[in-house]
Amino acid sequence: MNWKQKICLWIGIVAIVAMGIFPPVSIFEAGRYAERDIEYRFLLNTGGGLVALSNLLLQWAVVAVGTGYLIYTLKDKKPKDE
Repeated sequence: MNWKQKICLWIGIVAIVAMGIFPPVSIFEAGRYAERDIEYRFLLNTGGGLVALSNLLLQWAVVAVGTGYLIYTLKDKKPKDE
């Protein structure tokens, strides 16, 4: 793994950890049952809301796939032996 791939990997790890620390939280208000507001809050201070797990898992998947794609495309190109 070259240095470009390592940088992409660490950026991906930091992004996933940051998304876990500040997850999307569903806020339900008494007068607005049909609407659901999503806010990003600190994990330990959700304010009575529920963590929107489906949104969080989708975010993690997008970052993981994007990071994997970047790691794959930034690999060293080997010359073809003829």
